[in-house]
Amino acid sequence: MMANLTAQMGVLDRARKNYEKAFKEAERALDSFHRADADFNLSRAEVEKQRMNMTIKSQQCEETKNEYANQLQKTNELQVIILKIFVRQWHWLTCDLTYTLQKPYIIKMKAHTVT
Repeated sequence: MMANLTAQMGVLDRARKNYEKAFKEAERALDSFHRADADFNLSRAEVEKQRMNMTIKSQQCEETKNEYANQLQKTNELQVIILKIFVRQWHWLTCDLTYTLQKPYIIKMKAHTVT
C-alpha cells in the first residue's frame, strides 16, 4: 500500500510541475497578447495570432489544472485509505493488549494438609 502511495505522490508531483509550467506559459501568452494589442505598429493578423496563442495556452493551463486536481484527489483518497487501515490495526492491537492486561490472572493454590 505504501508503494502505491509513493508512486501516486510521484504522479502528483509531475502533475503539479506540468500545471506550474502551463500556468507560466499562459501568463506569458496573455502578456504577449496585451502588448501586441496595444502596439499599433502590428498588423491585425499578428494580434490575432497572439490572441490564438493566448487561448491555446489558457486551455492547456486549464487542462493541466484539472489533471493536477484529479491527481490530488486520488492522492488524498489513498492517504485516507492507508490511515483507516493504520487506525484499524492500531485499534486491534490496543484492544488486544488491553484485553490481555485486563484478563484476571488466576493463581491456583494447592491445599496443604497438616499431618
